[in-house]
Amino acid sequence: MKVISNLSIGSASFTFEVEEKADKEALLKAVALATPRGYCNVCKDSGLTTKSLSARRSQGFVFVQVNCKCGAQSALGEYKDGGYFWKEYEVYQPNKTNGDSDKEDYSA
Repeated sequence: MKVISNLSIGSASFTFEVEEKADKEALLKAVALATPRGYCNVCKDSGLTTKSLSARRSQGFVFVQVNCKCGAQSALGEYKDGGYFWKEYEVYQPNKTNGDSDKEDYSA
């Protein structure tokens, strides 16, 4: 099954195309990608802006997150057996020992 979903954050628009053999797997991935957490449990705000979605690469891993204006981030997690989910918002604490200084940042 092929599923196309759209996500709009502020003036930015994203289209996700997911193709999986199992219908429910395709829906699971498409729904997760298109519905990031809008409510920040840290500051209790629900306003996402165009600059809310960002991604970075560090030590061979890719990180995608939604950023709140308070500085908290909700990261896109991945289930071990496939599929995605959005984690609770938390305040990011950079750690110089884990290679965060050697990262590529892609912000929308």
